[in-house]
Amino acid sequence: MARYVAGVAVTDGVLVSLSVAVAYLLRTRVGQGGDAQAFVFFGPLILLPPLWLFLLWLRGVYDIRIVSLGTEEFRRIISGSVLVFAGVASISYLFNAQFSRFIVFLAIPIGTIAVLVNHRVARSWLHNKRKRGAFRQKA
Repeated sequence: MARYVAGVAVTDGVLVSLSVAVAYLLRTRVGQGGDAQAFVFFGPLILLPPLWLFLLWLRGVYDIRIVSLGTEEFRRIISGSVLVFAGVASISYLFNAQFSRFIVFLAIPIGTIAVLVNHRVARSWLHNKRKRGAFRQKA
């Protein structure tokens, strides 16, 4: 079961990183030259995926007892993503950091939806495996 959770966490990391990359590429208008200031936003964005995964972990998304519990797993994903948004907004305000609102407003919803879909697909896969007798514990 630990390998299953680790696989889901790695896939979440890839999806969150891709959502940040897509938002960044859309912001810099790749192929249209982009503006020089857009590269200033890239530095802090490197920290967003690890922060996001850490907050999901803190919310208990990767807790073995929560895996495939239905709405509780999805509720924790959404609340963890809201914490990411609140954290970015707070850091931006406290340190007068110049984050691109476009990147943040695009990356967080895309990433949240991707993580939710990932967990739904992984949960379906897990249920199919459990029907065949795998991933079961003897009491």
